[in-house]
Amino acid sequence: MTNAKLYIGNLPPNVDEDSLKELLKDKSGTLPISVLVKRGGYAFVECKDPATAERAIASLNEDNERKKLAAFLIFLI
Repeated sequence: MTNAKLYIGNLPPNVDEDSLKELLKDKSGTLPISVLVKRGGYAFVECKDPATAERAIASLNEDNERKKLAAFLIFLI
């Protein structure tokens, strides 16, 4: 299997690697493999496979509380 990478932009300045991992955790509790938050409001996230990446995106999109935090730009790369 191939790892899947996400680019996430438009992050507020207070988002760090741990908080982003929690935001992207899916309902099964699966966390991304790695999260690298960069200055400038963007991050790269690596998941174990494309399905995990899609679940992470869905987890973020499904939760209204998370939607209130920021409007993230998420791309599967």
